[in-house]
Amino acid sequence: MQLKLTARQPGDDLTIMNTMVKKWRLPPDENGKSKYTQCMTIIYKDNKTGMKHKEEIMNPAYEYFIAKPDKRVAYNRTYAPLNSVDAHDTPHLFLESDICDKLGYTSWYKETIRSGDFRKIKDIHKHPDVFMSDNTLEDHYRFWFNNTYTNQICQISKAFFDIEVDGIDIAGDFPEPGEAPVNAITIVFQDRMETYTFLLRNPRNPQIAELEANIQQNLAELKQFVLAHVSENNHNSETKEPFYFGLENMKFNVAFYDEDDEYRMIREFFKLVNSYKPDFCLAWNEAFDLPYLIARIERLGRKPENVICHPDFKVKECFYYVDDRNKDVFDERNDFFSCSSYTVWLDQMIQFASRRKGQTKYLSYGLDAIGTIIAKVKKLDYKDITTQIELLPYKNYKTFFFYNVCDTIVQYCIEYYTQDLEYVFSKCLMNNTRYAKIHRQTVYLANRGQQVLWDRGYVKGNNINYDNVAQPYPGAFVADPLQVNDKSRVFLNGNPTNVFENLVDSDYKSLYPSIMRQFNVFPYVQIGLIIIAGKIHDKHNRTHYEHYTAGGQFCEDLQSHQWLEFGTRWLGLPNFNQLVTYIRDLYTYEIQPRHPIARLPETMDDGCRYPFTQYQKYYFPLYEKHTEGGYYRPFINEVEMSEELIQKLQEWKENVAVTPNQSF
Repeated sequence: MQLKLTARQPGDDLTIMNTMVKKWRLPPDENGKSKYTQCMTIIYKDNKTGMKHKEEIMNPAYEYFIAKPDKRVAYNRTYAPLNSVDAHDTPHLFLESDICDKLGYTSWYKETIRSGDFRKIKDIHKHPDVFMSDNTLEDHYRFWFNNTYTNQICQISKAFFDIEVDGIDIAGDFPEPGEAPVNAITIVFQDRMETYTFLLRNPRNPQIAELEANIQQNLAELKQFVLAHVSENNHNSETKEPFYFGLENMKFNVAFYDEDDEYRMIREFFKLVNSYKPDFCLAWNEAFDLPYLIARIERLGRKPENVICHPDFKVKECFYYVDDRNKDVFDERNDFFSCSSYTVWLDQMIQFASRRKGQTKYLSYGLDAIGTIIAKVKKLDYKDITTQIELLPYKNYKTFFFYNVCDTIVQYCIEYYTQDLEYVFSKCLMNNTRYAKIHRQTVYLANRGQQVLWDRGYVKGNNINYDNVAQPYPGAFVADPLQVNDKSRVFLNGNPTNVFENLVDSDYKSLYPSIMRQFNVFPYVQIGLIIIAGKIHDKHNRTHYEHYTAGGQFCEDLQSHQWLEFGTRWLGLPNFNQLVTYIRDLYTYEIQPRHPIARLPETMDDGCRYPFTQYQKYYFPLYEKHTEGGYYRPFINEVEMSEELIQKLQEWKENVAVTPNQSF
């Protein structure tokens, strides 16, 4: 499948910026019933012109693969050669139905639909002959875009914004979504080096009029303050001069709106963003700012999608998802904002925390704390005026204005050092993964694997474990590394050492990948499980563990190296006391060494058979000559011998001089 964009040819120098899937309500049919379809929106950039474009695909198709009739097997495969599968495409809404039709499960599909168990229909993706049918539509189209156009990493533009809320009259300690007016919004456009601040007038606060009357002077003072603020703890390491993060050329702008024009102020903010079309727009803890703006627009009696979305889009959606399950675990948060716009809205705090997952956690992920650590730039401290932010605009409005601007400047400085957005953007391109899941390894690695397999002529198998409850398998066997063959060891004076030639030493942080490479761990080379039916010994599952298996216990006991107990439990051999009796009887019944055949009783006193192998009730201990006493004694354990070997042993003892540890 090749993606066909309007007026574009395969191989064009295009880079995908975003993919979005929206529901689209169709006009009512003749019976007055409305149905829904899907709209696949692709935002891409023409790298020759630098312009961004969109493609809205109604009822988008999905391509998947089914194994050819002569290449089908009864088990799931991780991948299959391209020449062993057939390609099929169908509207994504009818994907499961089409797979069932192709595989002959139409009746099962219809019965499942009638039962209302729609989740069960997804089980068709677990069929062993189906490949590449279980990816999300957004990532699926990223994959085909990547295989149709150049999709090279390009330069990106960024914006940073922050809002303030007039909480003087709120009911509680923190404003509920949309409860209080938005009295300030500031946005910084990094590529344009421009800052815009939207301020709401309040008749109860005369300081606003004073600020507005001398706005040019205040803007000049603001710029000087910002430069002094960011350079307070930052200097050029060579010249020792103040370091300004490139803000010397920043232009500051401000606009005032009447109290009754709050809706127009918010609308103008989003209109400005949609006009400039930055590639990314970020807020620190965006889970407050955007949901609050959405709720405030609704409280003002307007539809958020008509205000926030770009007017070019036929299908408009404006939805913010907050991951409440990981609300306080920032590096695991999966918040995302789905918006019909040329701009991707991301939470800067989540990107910062997620990128550093696995490293030492910060004591706080607040903007002030991270700004201080990363860029040595703090938020504006107003504690000498008041300890309550809702009182600040009434006590010192200029400081409130500067405070709102400085928040976005701190965001700018953090990104200046970290370049997190370049990392996120390039990672999404390389792994054909949507922004919301780019920090989730199980998602982006699966997508990366699909691309690598495709480049090598294979199609990726489906994930059959997506809804399975993890079942533990106790007793997994790991071989003893001390038993490595001597072939690869370095020999010193004829003795093998633990020094190896041509050794691959993997960093400990890649423990599991290293183990998988070393031991060739992969579904295709899995041998299976040890299955032992029934109760073998009296210690069978004494703790009543629900996942107990005899095969698992067998492996665990084997790895314990407690050979006496292992032999007693699993092989029916004597325990320690019985073995002592056996040794006593062996020496009791032993005769002179010139008579090599010693006749012993078939069983011991307790009825247990002797552990050495019996042939015609005769036992053949091997002898060596004692160096001092002049007599013979056994020097190795009995071994299982055939009749032919017994005869050879007798001939050997009569005709060959015995030396210690001589092999046969």
